[in-house]
Amino acid sequence: MSDWIDKSVEKQHSELERCINNARTQRDLGIQKKIADVVICAECLEPIPKARLAIKPDATHCVECLAEMEAP
Repeated sequence: MSDWIDKSVEKQHSELERCINNARTQRDLGIQKKIADVVICAECLEPIPKARLAIKPDATHCVECLAEMEAP
């Protein structure tokens, strides 16, 4: 019985790893993430404010996360 449980957990782990790698690739390539036409910050996963997108339509990060990334 534990054999199928182990396989199920292993499959779930592989799928999670694939999703994480996909998200990292999208972030590294500068691809915007959208959920229901709302652009999501690649770091904090919060919606990027419309004011920011008006200034930089291809933004992948909110101002706060971008500032943290650029801080020394």
